[in-house]
Amino acid sequence: MSVEVTLVVPCYKGAEHIRKCLESIRTQTLERSRFEVLVVINGEVDDSPRIIKDVFAHDAKMNYSILYEELASLSHARNVGIRYAKGTWVTWVDVDDWLSPNYLGELLRAAKSGVTPVAQVIDVQESNLQETSSVITEQILGLGPGTHDPIDLWRALGFAACKLLPTAQARLREFDLNLRSGEDVAYFAPFYSEHNLKIDNSPAHAGATYFRLVRAGSMSRQTANFNFSVAQRLAVMKHLDEAALTAEAGMRNLMHSMMRSQALFSKRYLDAHPESLEDVITEYDDASLNYTPWNMLGAKTGNLAILYNFLPYADASAVVAAKRILNSGSQWNVVNNDMSKIREVDGKLHEKVLPYISTQKTIRNPPVFGGWKGVRDFCISGLEAIREIESVHGSQSVVYSRSMWPASHYLAALHKGRNPGVSWTAEFSDPLRKDVLGHERVGKVEDDEVWAELQERLKANGFQIEATQSLFANCEKIAYALADRVIFTNPHQMSYMLSYLDDASLKRRARMVAAVEPQPPPGSRLLSASDKSADVGIQKKINLGLFGSFYPNRGAGKILRALMLLEKNELERVRLNVFSPNHIDLAREVGEYELEEVVQVNHPLPYLDYLRAAASMEYLIVADADTASTGHRLNPYLPSKLSDYRGTGAKIWALYEPGSVLSREHCDLKSRVDSVEDMLRALKAMVATQ
Repeated sequence: MSVEVTLVVPCYKGAEHIRKCLESIRTQTLERSRFEVLVVINGEVDDSPRIIKDVFAHDAKMNYSILYEELASLSHARNVGIRYAKGTWVTWVDVDDWLSPNYLGELLRAAKSGVTPVAQVIDVQESNLQETSSVITEQILGLGPGTHDPIDLWRALGFAACKLLPTAQARLREFDLNLRSGEDVAYFAPFYSEHNLKIDNSPAHAGATYFRLVRAGSMSRQTANFNFSVAQRLAVMKHLDEAALTAEAGMRNLMHSMMRSQALFSKRYLDAHPESLEDVITEYDDASLNYTPWNMLGAKTGNLAILYNFLPYADASAVVAAKRILNSGSQWNVVNNDMSKIREVDGKLHEKVLPYISTQKTIRNPPVFGGWKGVRDFCISGLEAIREIESVHGSQSVVYSRSMWPASHYLAALHKGRNPGVSWTAEFSDPLRKDVLGHERVGKVEDDEVWAELQERLKANGFQIEATQSLFANCEKIAYALADRVIFTNPHQMSYMLSYLDDASLKRRARMVAAVEPQPPPGSRLLSASDKSADVGIQKKINLGLFGSFYPNRGAGKILRALMLLEKNELERVRLNVFSPNHIDLAREVGEYELEEVVQVNHPLPYLDYLRAAASMEYLIVADADTASTGHRLNPYLPSKLSDYRGTGAKIWALYEPGSVLSREHCDLKSRVDSVEDMLRALKAMVATQ
């Protein structure tokens, strides 16, 4: 009778434990002619060969061989065993583990084409030999005896032993010798997926048992160092990630789940070493996985960002907040509102920020800008979200909030008021109380429990807020009164916002806590992440890029008239690429100017693709908002795109209002935003120097 099953015993300095393992093999009830034993001595030879011969000397019918391999490697020993196996089926037993007498017999009884049988796994503590049922066994016995899909018995796929594999198929996939841990996880799920195998748990129900000695130094008990918790886990994840690409949906989801489990080791490492966040992110980025479980890396943190509008709901304010978080080099918990009804989703940008987000709580309220009910509802729901975050992460002692949406600052103020030791930074992207025309924004406050609590907090600090003023005016006052830092994005904005503040003592405090911090550039993480498939049709001309709203009769739109004044040979060398939300109307108006060959009108792009397109331009056009016609003494605005443009490396053409912050910024070319002649001179200078 030919050998039906090969039992491989990898042995590295196993003299201390191997006797018990071998004795359990001797007690197998399966006929000796039906199985063989291959003991693979790998690395330095100890007393194991003598013990093997001694134990099997009492069993003349035992069919066994001892193989010697110089390389000390468990994975190599397993591969050698598969290579020399004569049985139709193959299985392994580690040198410090042992088997129940019916183990091989019950497994072989259930083995058939396309089906791999599994046994129970009992954990035995090395210190006291106490036996406990493993989580593998609980899952296996949780289903009735019979054939099951591996996604229902997935725990058995993370352990090499306790099952038979078809030898011919096992020879097609080797254990990875470069893996220092997790080789079982890397091997079995891809193996089962590739060969579409099922699992029969009947042997486990019949009592077939694998006894696993749990020793200090096992994978689950290893010290959480960077190499083990990050580098080695990613090495395992690469195997799963590659196999998942061709797997059917169920197995693909399973392998992604196993990747998330591997990432938990990295998360626990970050819990203990938050200062290593950038190193961990770099290691994950360098792995270039198709699926990266960033959401599993959320370590415990006391940093809280309250951002009414935040990713994945994309607009300029959400992007700036994301860049602030990225540049912090730390992880943050985020509370935001669901903006899906009024904002596009930018999943790719969100994914780039995910490593810096530990927990994100999205409040499912309708988006409201200037209604008190919307502010109050966000505050009430947000306070509950913060309580949930603190139940996991502990006290949220560092808070960052950002407007334009005022509800962000209201919720942050409530949290600060209830936790005076919190360090709160409030950022204003633009003036809140007044709009771009200098008009008072309207938004009535309601005298309810949220308002009463805020009034009381400010009163305790020596300041007052009145319900007769708008929620926008009061939002500014609350931040000035309670925040530890108030960020303005340019000095004109700060001067303008404080100029209309009617409380002298509050103005003094605001100046004490005020800081001017320009909006941050995108940084290498975002600049290197753009989608290379986003072809914007750049031609070999002097390419000018303008991103955002574009109106032909005012502001940057006057460039069209300047283009028409160029000589024909000059015009042929220029290409204006406009990416604008009003692209449909703009394309029609460009046709009326007969500039279709010069002006390329495009849809607006997602942020990462916008960065890529911007980087491909020779000049990027940034224009001041029109405030001169509204009677502003100072232009309080600085276009947010300027910070993005600086990161691309392209030249910048600034269209400025006299005296504005933009007019003082270093740019490659400058023209007055109201002067066609100025713009024409700039265009001619570009052509002349090309």
